[in-house]
Amino acid sequence: MSRPRVSVVMATYDASHLLRHALRSLLLSEWTDWEAIVVGDACTDDTEDVVRAFGDDRIRFRNLERNSGQQATPTNVALGLVRGDFVAFLNQDDLYLEHHLAANVERMRTGEAGWICCPYAEIPPEQLDRIARREIVARVRGFAPSGRFDPRRFHVASSWFVRREIVERVGPWRVERQTFVTPSQDWLFRAHRKGIAIACPQEVSLIAIYSGERRGFLRRRESPEHDFVFREIVEGRTLRPEFERAIAASIDEKRGGRGAAAAAARRPGRLRGPRWALRKLERGVEAIAIRLGIHPNALRMMLRYGGRGGYVREIVRRTGALETRSPDPPSV
Repeated sequence: MSRPRVSVVMATYDASHLLRHALRSLLLSEWTDWEAIVVGDACTDDTEDVVRAFGDDRIRFRNLERNSGQQATPTNVALGLVRGDFVAFLNQDDLYLEHHLAANVERMRTGEAGWICCPYAEIPPEQLDRIARREIVARVRGFAPSGRFDPRRFHVASSWFVRREIVERVGPWRVERQTFVTPSQDWLFRAHRKGIAIACPQEVSLIAIYSGERRGFLRRRESPEHDFVFREIVEGRTLRPEFERAIAASIDEKRGGRGAAAAAARRPGRLRGPRWALRKLERGVEAIAIRLGIHPNALRMMLRYGGRGGYVREIVRRTGALETRSPDPPSV
């Protein structure tokens, strides 16, 4: 078997109804020289049958014998199996747009960065009423107007595209009980601390539908939102023009365009109350943390969610993941 150019890492647990869409979005990619390494955290549902049903030799599946209860372990197993020059990630509840892999391969060919963090479209929860009206709401996340990486900004793992030698240099993911932030964001920060050049392009090339933000989500075996977004935007593209307009408006606001100007006009010009002072203090603390090698969001996560792994425990409670034994949020 020839060595693929791109290895796509996918960690999953008992969410075949989501994984099906994620894999289908990958199969629609313009770039075809890839392998997908899907590692189940001791899945007990029909995940293996769903993967096998695609009948594509580029997709490999391995199911762990014991449930680790978090995303880092199956991810690390998958990372140990990659063969490509580049490593991409695709969470079980996220969707690639068709140009995602091709655009990033080209960026790696022409650029100097070892790691790319793409902006992505987040579908806010719950939109069932809008789905009934065939409307779509999306907002851009992980977007850097300057094009420079900021460790305070959240970049979902599906937005990453990394040279394989960088993966080996950073080392394995730490598990959730070892870090105040999620294991993925801890890994990204470790790469930044090692001086790895991280590029932040301006083009949106994937969609995130965070199951961790949807209350009771993992108790259900369906996701009308995933069904709708895949059918109308990713595959059929019926609502792609509306989607692209929503993305353009969100980017315009983040760049300080009409949306931002309108929002600023509604605010009193000289009022800088306690919230402004608190945010200035937070920024100072974050800057000190970065210089000390501590993730800038660690203190806030600790204060809000408790000790290490506290955020993950909150996701468990919110989504009902305890009933499915997997306490790590599917999208990190």
